[in-house]
Amino acid sequence: MPNEKIVRLLQVKVLPEYLDEVLQAVRENKLATRADKGVETYYQTARSDDPNTLLFFAVLRRKAPTIPFSSKNTPKEPSRRFKASWRRSRFGQSWSS
Repeated sequence: MPNEKIVRLLQVKVLPEYLDEVLQAVRENKLATRADKGVETYYQTARSDDPNTLLFFAVLRRKAPTIPFSSKNTPKEPSRRFKASWRRSRFGQSWSS
């Protein structure tokens, strides 16, 4: 498997009072996420029957040789981009104070 692909589908339920801020953070990070090395496809949408449920779909490319995917070798720390975005948000400010 010289070019392994990983497909990720994430469904996130957001409290209505935070939806605008979460969507703003998603918009701010969308282009940078799509530009990341190894990202072939990245989309975000909301469910038509529940606009507070966001869906994220990504296809990632991983070139061999690689370590097989498992919970033991996945990153435990959020990315630097996510941390910076989180700190700028109202949520990150309230948690850090």
